[in-house]
Amino acid sequence: MFRNGAAILKTDYNEEVLIANVLNTVGTNKFKIKDWRQPIGNKIVGEVQFFRDRAIVRINREDVNGNLFYRDIGEVDANGTIYSIDSSGNRVQIGSCDPKGKRSWKQLWLVNHTVVKDVSGNEIGRCTEKIRLGRHKSGITLLTRTAAVLLLYEPSLNDEYVEKRSTGTVKLSQVALFGSLIYAATYFIFERVFSWHITFPWLGQDFSFLASMILVYFALLGIVWFILYDMSQSGSIPLKFLQFLQLINRNTGIRGWNSFLILTLILACMVCFSIDFFPLFPFYLSLLIGVTLNLLSTSAPWKIIHPADNYINIPTPATSHLPGVALPDPYATIPAADLVTQNYNWRFFSTLKGKDIAAFLPLQFSKSYIDKKREKNPFWGANNSEAIKNLYKSADQIIDMSSDINDDDESKWNLDLILKKISEVSRRENLSHYETMQLILSFCQTPNFTWILDHECEEINPNRKDPYDYFRFPIETLYDKRGDCDCTAMLAYRLFNRAGINAKYLLMKKGDVKHAAVAIEKNDNIQIDDESLVTINGKKFYFCETVGSQWYVGVLPDAYKERVREFENEILVHPERILG
Repeated sequence: MFRNGAAILKTDYNEEVLIANVLNTVGTNKFKIKDWRQPIGNKIVGEVQFFRDRAIVRINREDVNGNLFYRDIGEVDANGTIYSIDSSGNRVQIGSCDPKGKRSWKQLWLVNHTVVKDVSGNEIGRCTEKIRLGRHKSGITLLTRTAAVLLLYEPSLNDEYVEKRSTGTVKLSQVALFGSLIYAATYFIFERVFSWHITFPWLGQDFSFLASMILVYFALLGIVWFILYDMSQSGSIPLKFLQFLQLINRNTGIRGWNSFLILTLILACMVCFSIDFFPLFPFYLSLLIGVTLNLLSTSAPWKIIHPADNYINIPTPATSHLPGVALPDPYATIPAADLVTQNYNWRFFSTLKGKDIAAFLPLQFSKSYIDKKREKNPFWGANNSEAIKNLYKSADQIIDMSSDINDDDESKWNLDLILKKISEVSRRENLSHYETMQLILSFCQTPNFTWILDHECEEINPNRKDPYDYFRFPIETLYDKRGDCDCTAMLAYRLFNRAGINAKYLLMKKGDVKHAAVAIEKNDNIQIDDESLVTINGKKFYFCETVGSQWYVGVLPDAYKERVREFENEILVHPERILG
C-alpha cells in the first residue's frame, strides 16, 4: 500500500525493539538501510543491492580524508542463507531465515514476517514487511535482504547503547481508545447517513441501523490501526503524536475514573435498549469497547525514576583518589590573610517540580596556592605561544593534571564541597537523575561565571597580549569566577567525572575558530530528542553547553549545531585522546 520496505526487530529481554528499516529507493533496485539509533542527518547507514541471485549488504565508511564510500560486509542468497565476508574475501555462513515468511491472523494476514537465526539456530530477531495490498505481493527478496542486515550490520554496534525507540508492532488495543474518540467525533455524520439509508433490509430498519453503525466503527478502528501499523514499520510516526497517543492511553490524570466510566457506559447501553432508543446505542458501545480495551492493554504501572540517592558519588569528608582515604581540610591551617571567600548562587527551572531549584555555597581559596597553581599551567607566561601552537596536547595536559590521581588536595576539597551541596539539594528536592546532572551543569554557567575573552583577564594575562588563549585549571576558574568556554567546560567535565558520571571534554577547533563543551553519556532513564545527542566512538552522549545561562543537559545551541557537525572530525575527546 505504502512505500515498499521492512522493519528490523531485535529481541531484547523478551521485548522486540525497532532498530532499523530497509526501505526501497523509488525507481531503483536499491534498498537504503535506515538506523533509528543514529542522530538526525546520519540515519542512512548503508544499502542492500540485488545482484544476480543474491543481495549484497553495504555500509557507509569514511576514508582518511573524511569521504564516504560503501564497503561490502556480506550477502544473502535466495534460500535465505546469510554470509559474512572475512578478511580474505571468503564467504562464511553466519545465519539464515525463511525467505517465504509467515502471516498471522493477528495482523489479518496482511503482514509477512520471518524469524532470523544464527548458525547455532538461536533466534536473533524478526524482520517484518510493511503492509501490502493488491498487486504488491510479498517478495522473498525483501525479507531475506532485511534479515541479512540484522545479522551483518548489528555486530558493528554496541548493544549497550541501543536506543529502545519503539516496539515494532502496534496492537489493535493500543489504538482502540483513540479510534473510539474519532468515531465519537464523527458519529452523527454516520448516524444521519444510515438513518436515511437501510443497508440490510432483511434486518429491519432499526437492526440495519445498528449493524451498519457497528460495522463502521470496526472499519474505522481497522483503518486507524492499519495506518499506524504501517507507519510504525518505517519508524515514521512523529514523536509528538506518539507522546499524544501515550497520553491518551495512559488516561493521564483521570485513570482512576475508568471503572466508573465503564459501569456508566454499560448502563447507558442497557437504557438505550430498555427505552427503545437505538440511535445512541452504537455511540455508547464504541466508547465502552475503546475504554475497556485500553484499560486491559495499559494496565502496567508507570516507571518511576527514583531520586538521586547514590546517583552521584559524593564522599564525606573529601577523599583522595584512593577509596576510603579521607583528606583533612587543607584550608584549616592557612593564615586568614591568605584566604579569599567566593560565593556561588545558581538555579534552574524544573518542569517536573514547576519551580526553580536553587542553591548557595561559599568556598574558601588560598591566594598563594592559586598563584602557584597558575605557574604550573602549560598556558602560563612564556609558555603560552607554544601551548597554543599545540592546543590539543596542552588541553590534554590540563585534564591529566586535574585528574583525581594528579590533582591537589586544595582543589579536590572544593570540588567535593560543591558536589556535597548538589547532593544535599538533590535529596531535599527529590530530584531525578536528569535534574541532578542539570544542577551540576547550571553551577558552571552564568551567574556563577562570567564569559570573558582570555586576553581581557589581567590575572592570567598581565601584559594584555592579543591574541591570547589560556585554559584554566578548574580551581582557577572557581577562584576567578570568569573565563571563556574552554575554562567553564573544563570545570564541568571535572565535576561530572568526580561525581561518577561519565563525561567527555569536547574541544572543536578549525582555523581560528574554537569552541569547547562537555558531553554526558546517555542514560536509558532519560528521554531526550535525537537531535541533542552526539555520537562518540559509536556511543551516544548528551551535549552540554556551559557558556551563558539556562542551557539544559542535552540542548544543542542553534549557533553551534552546524559547527559541531562541521568539526566532527577534528574533535578532542578526553580521556580517549582522539587528537585531530
